[in-house]
Amino acid sequence: MKSLTVLQACYVFLIEGLKILCGFCLILGGIITVLLSIPGYTYRFFLSRIASRYYSATLGKIVDAPATLFAVEFLPSFRHLSPKCVIVTTMVADGKWSVNETRKLIEERWVSFSDYPELKQYVERWNGFLFWKNDLNFSIENHVRSHELEGHSDSEFDENQRQFVRNLLNKPFHPKRSPWEWFVIKNYKNASLEKESEHGEMTLNIFRFHHCLGDGYSFARALMEKLIETPFETPFDKLPPSQPSAFWSKDTFLAALYLPLQFSLDMRNVFELFYASQLYTRKTPLHALDEEDSLNYKKHAVCIPIKRIKEIKKKLGVSFTGVLLAALSAGITKLLQKKNKTNEVTKTVKLFVVLPLPGRPTKLQNHLTATYIELPTIPNMHPVDRVGNIETELKHARQNTLPLMYPLLVQAFGSLLPSLAAFLLKIRFSSVGLSNFPGPPGQVRYNGRKCLMADFISGTLVGTIGVYIHLCSYEGQVRIATTFGKKCLDVIEADVMMRSIVDEINILYEL
Repeated sequence: MKSLTVLQACYVFLIEGLKILCGFCLILGGIITVLLSIPGYTYRFFLSRIASRYYSATLGKIVDAPATLFAVEFLPSFRHLSPKCVIVTTMVADGKWSVNETRKLIEERWVSFSDYPELKQYVERWNGFLFWKNDLNFSIENHVRSHELEGHSDSEFDENQRQFVRNLLNKPFHPKRSPWEWFVIKNYKNASLEKESEHGEMTLNIFRFHHCLGDGYSFARALMEKLIETPFETPFDKLPPSQPSAFWSKDTFLAALYLPLQFSLDMRNVFELFYASQLYTRKTPLHALDEEDSLNYKKHAVCIPIKRIKEIKKKLGVSFTGVLLAALSAGITKLLQKKNKTNEVTKTVKLFVVLPLPGRPTKLQNHLTATYIELPTIPNMHPVDRVGNIETELKHARQNTLPLMYPLLVQAFGSLLPSLAAFLLKIRFSSVGLSNFPGPPGQVRYNGRKCLMADFISGTLVGTIGVYIHLCSYEGQVRIATTFGKKCLDVIEADVMMRSIVDEINILYEL
């Protein structure tokens, strides 16, 4: 019996050792890739200098590394596909707005602003790399337009609105115009918002843009501070700046010694993640394996009160994020059960989580990092056990070096030839993504009039994520939406997942 225990221990030690070795091999492979890419990096550097010096009349700056990982959709090999990197924001403003008012406001406060030159530029490949090219025929009328929704009943009107947004999510941008559009819908109807209206009429504004222009936080700041003229601050902006310390100090020296080992351990987890993603495709049927698949979306009608989440947090002694992720975990578990028709599902799902970085610049930019969080997907798991499991995972995630290393990896791979970067994005690591956007705590006013509602959806990004969950907080409520490949989910399955998320919050609240 004792010899069996020793053999088991040796087996575990061997397996863990092999995983760590794989982590080192992944690091070594990354270093070799970067070294082999030095000629390409050098060529990219000189190409950008030549463009700025001799072609500045037509060419703008080279598309930076983070944006390149989204802008690969403008390569010829992607043009026949539905875009996966479009963000669609909807805002309901009180009162009637004419399209001319909106054009004037956007042109004066956005398009003419020197920090946003990309709003008058489009993506063009030049000598192998992607550049911003000036739209010499730019017209605000091409980007800000009015639209009328049809429908004799509320249900017809709502369905036409959903179809319009669905088309915007899948429609490629004009190849010779900056990838953004703003639609003003004056005949908007919403019975639940009418009681909040001061004018008895409402205008729906739909703003869609490509992720290569900037992330949601960049555009939220541009929207709030330039268009609405209201200060905008995210929780990450409140983080104190790190205090630099001397290299020879004890803390810095020990961190420098420990970081490679910790990163190797984290890369071991990435190896496990990659292996599990290949192995459990059948049990986790949420990967977007068909790049020609188009996208659909579903917004949940019921919002989650932030006050309720805070009460659960206080009662259970856990974090706000832990409560939200526990609800997501329950929803994904229900979804997997429904798709597999049995309880035979993988015990965990790796969630790809996008995080904003502190120190956000004023320019439009993708200033992000990311990490993976392991969510339990065990059927019939007790809600409190699920929260406790996720809290433990969050503690591990806070010590993870991936958010620290992710921007460096983005710089390394985003500076490669765009066609090579596009190939690397197709490696399967995760099937579910999450964006959590903390909006303003109170109601904002749009040029003196109330903004009654705001939310967003985005594509599933270039790669193999099949389901993307969006959380957006506004006026003390968390709104839930999900985007998904039509071959991964249907609308009923998406609704089951989101309804289960809300139900889990209610169960935790009533415990």
